[in-house]
Amino acid sequence: MNDGGMCSLLFKTTKPDRMYGRTLPEGWFMDEDGFPVLVAINLDRDDEVFELDSWKVDFSPRRRLAESGTEIVSDSAELG
Repeated sequence: MNDGGMCSLLFKTTKPDRMYGRTLPEGWFMDEDGFPVLVAINLDRDDEVFELDSWKVDFSPRRRLAESGTEIVSDSAELG
């Protein structure tokens, strides 16, 4: 996706006019520069995977992905 270096992924489909439906629980991890990267899996209106959305809290380009699921914190209240 053309998203300013956030590296979100839009999943292709053969369904015409697919639209966002809902977001599954979100999480975050720390990027190499110390800024949190928020991540979310979004579903379409038929509850099929729509996109992996990611963005840094300072809106700079993301530098890396989390290396494993254990690195992703699921409670955004911990961002402080």
